[in-house]
Amino acid sequence: MANTPYSVIIQGQDFSDCIGMDGYVWTVQSYSAQTETGQDTSGQFHLPILGERIQLAFQAPEVIPTTRLYELAEALSFGQLGEREAIVTFDDPCFGEITHSLYCTNLPWIKRKLPPNNHYAGEVTWQLTSKTFVNAPVASGAPNTDPTATDAEYQIYIGDDQFSDIITMESGFKLSRISQSLQSQTGLTLDGNFSLPIIGERSQIEISLIPAVPIPRFRSLCKQLGFGMTGERQHQVRFADIEGQTEQTFYCTAIKATRKALPSGDYLQDASFQMAMKNFYV
Repeated sequence: MANTPYSVIIQGQDFSDCIGMDGYVWTVQSYSAQTETGQDTSGQFHLPILGERIQLAFQAPEVIPTTRLYELAEALSFGQLGEREAIVTFDDPCFGEITHSLYCTNLPWIKRKLPPNNHYAGEVTWQLTSKTFVNAPVASGAPNTDPTATDAEYQIYIGDDQFSDIITMESGFKLSRISQSLQSQTGLTLDGNFSLPIIGERSQIEISLIPAVPIPRFRSLCKQLGFGMTGERQHQVRFADIEGQTEQTFYCTAIKATRKALPSGDYLQDASFQMAMKNFYV
């Protein structure tokens, strides 16, 4: 396998040349045994995770030879009926080098003729989605080398690691405090009075990472968030809330990023994720 973040082997063929230098968008999604998250009357959410599926969205260079496009289409099984899958080997931002079963059902492109008389395919995009659960552990990560460098108000511990080194603090992280009622809808009486029997409060945190996240630090984050593991999903988070420092139990089921090679090395950009509290504040 070539030593490049863009090395993608499909059915034994290397299609790294069909990936533009803007990188590719990667998403991981965890799936629960329940169609909807189960919340009991104590506010506890139940998340029995079965596994994870990944999605890769590629943008080819501005133009590629039409012959190369045909080879890609053939490797992705276009033109064939029946069950579709492609065995793909690549360096996953979370799980490391894996060989996985994915599929593709759409391959848009524009036919172009360039001087003197050459035919090319332009604006080629292609997306691969897991056909099965990944069933792989998170690859080895790296620790925060200076966990005390950030203002205490912006320090955030997930599990036993402090991630202020990769969480952007230009706008902080977005925190939503949610009060929950015993009623699914607010009860309005005939005199216009709303009944609001609050049974507890939870928070959601939306986090954007710094513009260039080192792959090892990202893998450490994925591990602390519980990716690569099945069963009940939860992790401890310590952060500054409205009332000050608090430690609560959260869960996360999806994370998204763009993998891109920069002059200084291989990084992730536009990475973001959301955590929700697994229970009411304690």
